Amino acid sequence: MADPNSLLMPVPATTAGVEGGTTGGGMGDDERMRYIEMRKAELSYREQELAVEAKALEVTMKELELEHMRELHQLRVQLKEIEISILMSQEDQLQ
Repeated sequence: MADPNSLLMPVPATTAGVEGGTTGGGMGDDERMRYIEMRKAELSYREQELAVEAKALEVTMKELELEHMRELHQLRVQLKEIEISILMSQEDQLQ
């Protein structure tokens, strides 16, 4: 997976809002709005990625849990088969 910080745009340098006013190198309102919208889109995309990753981890956890339950069931079946075998041999000895 890509580095989460690599998807984020760097914060542009600006002197707008600094005491003394703006200089010629500052961002215009349209450029600032585009930057904010792009940033929102990037954060929304990252949030969706994390939600998908969380669901994938949840599915993996449930798959492992199911595998464990199957193994446990198989061991219990084997135990019952052994118990039946022992009881049958004891019955044969008593006859």
